[in-house]
Amino acid sequence: MHSRRHRQVPKMSTLSKILIVILIVVFLVHRIQAADDDEYTKFRMNSLSTYVRNRRVRQAIKLAKEARKNRDPNLLSSFIDHIPHSLVVRRSYVPKESPLTLDELSRAPAPEDSRERLFCVMEYNAYQYEYCEAIRFGIVNAQGLPMDEDLFKFVKQVSRTLATMMKDYLSLEVLYAVALGEVAPHLQTILKPRGETGHENARTTLVNGLRAERARIVGLIDKIRANPTSVSLDDA
Repeated sequence: MHSRRHRQVPKMSTLSKILIVILIVVFLVHRIQAADDDEYTKFRMNSLSTYVRNRRVRQAIKLAKEARKNRDPNLLSSFIDHIPHSLVVRRSYVPKESPLTLDELSRAPAPEDSRERLFCVMEYNAYQYEYCEAIRFGIVNAQGLPMDEDLFKFVKQVSRTLATMMKDYLSLEVLYAVALGEVAPHLQTILKPRGETGHENARTTLVNGLRAERARIVGLIDKIRANPTSVSLDDA
């Protein structure tokens, strides 16, 4: 009886070892799969970056130029009627096959974000901003149409909504560019339509504010590196 029990002990020990090996293999497989998924997500984000950049250059900029030249009263009147729908579509726009959700495309950059993600979200917001330019030019030109009080208030309201959207898109574009150490697309080639100095001044003010904030943060980091104990958190 005792001898049988002793013979069973090695068998249980071997089984335990086999189970441990299986668990290790399963763990490693999951780790490898996770790494593959991560690389695949980066690949998809790179593809999305290229896609929205091409759409901005080939489509959105073209639309903005055409909208700036449009003076046709009938087209402008139809355009005004469709502005609310256009703004809803723009706010909810997520490219097909995007690995990122609308919330992820609309949040501020985080320290753990990969460069692929940073580029992707920067390009997305640059595209969104450029597309809004076309809508803005349409609104500017439509202001020459005969308007009653209700239509005037409506155009004023959608103009404010659009201005907020454009500020958000441009802010995110610049913030992600700063995180990348790159120059934002709309700081490389800024459209300067004639008679739009107010818009350009607003854009310049926003950019200068972001630059000042970046300089302040960089200064704090340099102080902390030089003397970690002398910088108060109240300075942040």
